[in-house]
Amino acid sequence: MIGVRLRRSERVDDLGLGGLRIIQHPRSFCFSLDAVLLAHFVRLRPQDKVVDLGAGNGAISLLLAARGARTVAAVELDKAAASRAARSVQLSRRSSQIQVYCGDYRQKLPQMPGGIWDIVVANPPYFQPERGKGSVEKGLARQEVTATLTDVLKAARRLVRFRGRVALVHRADRMVDVLTAMREANLEPKRLQLVQPRGAAPANLLLIEGVHGGKPGLEVLAPLAVYEADGSYTAQLWACYETAPTQI
Repeated sequence: MIGVRLRRSERVDDLGLGGLRIIQHPRSFCFSLDAVLLAHFVRLRPQDKVVDLGAGNGAISLLLAARGARTVAAVELDKAAASRAARSVQLSRRSSQIQVYCGDYRQKLPQMPGGIWDIVVANPPYFQPERGKGSVEKGLARQEVTATLTDVLKAARRLVRFRGRVALVHRADRMVDVLTAMREANLEPKRLQLVQPRGAAPANLLLIEGVHGGKPGLEVLAPLAVYEADGSYTAQLWACYETAPTQI
C-alpha cells in the first residue's frame, strides 16, 4: 500500500469518493455519515484554504480535498488518530493538499496562523460528559471532555478570516445551543439544513454554516432524508458518492 503500514487491528475502508481510503481502528471513533454530510454541505471554492478541527482519522479532510479544496489543515489532539489521518492522507495520495497536525486547537498552534483561513469545519462532540457512554477513545470524540462547543467555536473564530465561513454538524436537539453559541462567537448563522433518518421521521442532525462578522439572516434549506422506506439510501444521499461506501 504505497509504503503505508497498518498497526495491529487497524483496517482500511473505502470512502466512496475519488479513490479515497481511510485507516480506522475498531476501538477508536470511526467516521460516520455525519462526516460525509458535513463535507458535502460546505460551500467550497477551488481556492479555499480549510481547517478541520478535531479531524479524527481524517475523513472530512479527505472528502474536502476530493471536492477541490486548495489546502486542508487537519488538527487532531489524539496521537493515534492523528497518525491514522496522516497515513490515510498518504494512502489516498492527497499529501499535496492535506497537512495533519497533532495538537490542541484550543491553544494557538505555531503552524496554524489565525485569521487567514477561508473555511473552518468541525464535527464536534455531541454530548455533555454525563450523557455519553462507551470506551475512553470513543468518549473523547462523542462527549465534551477535551473540548466544549464553545471551545470549538472560539478556535474557529480565531482561525477563520473575516467573512470566512464556519460549518458544523451537530445533533438537532441541540440546535438552540449551537445557534446561540455561534452568535455569541460572532459567527452569524447563515445556512441551516436538518437531516432526517427518513422523510416522515423527526430530524436527528443539523448542518449549520455561519459567517464571521456576517449580518443576521438565516437560510433554512429543505430537509435531507437519508433512507427510503425500504432502507436504501435516498437520491440526495447517493449524490455524495461515486461508488458504494463501506463501513458506514
